[in-house]
Amino acid sequence: MSRYRSKMLPSFLTNLEQARLDAEEEYWSVVRHMMVTPSSPAEAARTLERWLLAQNWSKVLGALPDDAAHSLPLLTYVGHIGIRLAPPFTLKRALAIFDPLQFQRLHLALLHHCTMAQQQAASSTVHPRDALALALRHPTGLPWPPAPRAEPSPDEAGRYTQRRSPYIRAEENALALGTAAS
Repeated sequence: MSRYRSKMLPSFLTNLEQARLDAEEEYWSVVRHMMVTPSSPAEAARTLERWLLAQNWSKVLGALPDDAAHSLPLLTYVGHIGIRLAPPFTLKRALAIFDPLQFQRLHLALLHHCTMAQQQAASSTVHPRDALALALRHPTGLPWPPAPRAEPSPDEAGRYTQRRSPYIRAEENALALGTAAS
């Protein structure tokens, strides 16, 4: 198992970067209206959380092939990144939803910790499910919404996305959702 984990991590990080770029293409167009009216960053976070939970994630998950039991499939939907967690990483299937700006802020720390995890995986006797439980203890103990951060304005984000090449999603990464998913 540990050998498999050490081989999976580099491709996961590459896929995560691709998912971040894909989600950024849609992010500001879907969240712009929520950032205009809230009275505080905390209220904006709660509004965005309610909106995300109201989206049809089950339809998106249903379109995701279930043939890779030991993988961590990534998907992008409504400008966000979903990571499907399944055994052996969790007791049952779950979906973790992230804002692409979170991954942009955490990019260097994530690379550092993933490199450390890869180095430790070869000698670890800890089951992946137990390792995940340990990793989740810290963020689940933090207050929500987090302390306010200076987020880029839609104009600043627009300038950023105009400077980089548009992300073109590979055809094999498009899920067959049928009609509108949300």
